[in-house]
Amino acid sequence: MKNILLSVVFVITFGLVAFGQGTYMAPPKEIMDVLNAPAIPATGISPSRDKIVMLEPLRYPPIADLSQPMLRLAGTRVNPNNNAPHLTQYSVKMTLKNVADGKETPVALPAGAKISNPQWSPDGKYIAFGNITAAGVELWLVDTATAKAKRLGKE
Repeated sequence: MKNILLSVVFVITFGLVAFGQGTYMAPPKEIMDVLNAPAIPATGISPSRDKIVMLEPLRYPPIADLSQPMLRLAGTRVNPNNNAPHLTQYSVKMTLKNVADGKETPVALPAGAKISNPQWSPDGKYIAFGNITAAGVELWLVDTATAKAKRLGKE
């Protein structure tokens, strides 16, 4: 009986040691270079065909975004904190490019902007987009002539 008990303790101890956590091994530099490469920008051409909007998507969402609460309503996942879709993909930078000369102009956005669903106006003079915040989704408008964005609604 003692031998069986001793054998069981030995097997359990050996199993814990053999399958325990090893040291962290970093991937090779080539793999890290691929993982950390800049994301390919999303683009959209204006209806007047004279400007292109380039959006830099967020490559990896932060843990804070992933851990937001979620309600499942009729097949849709909603974040109850801001009433926006849960885990919405968004961009963090917007640039306007002139088709004629290739000049790029960064759009002045608020700090920490989370750009979602940009839409050109029919004449191509404006771009409307949603800015996802902790309290809700704000509506912003970009004047493509000046590359300045302003919030619509409450000031």
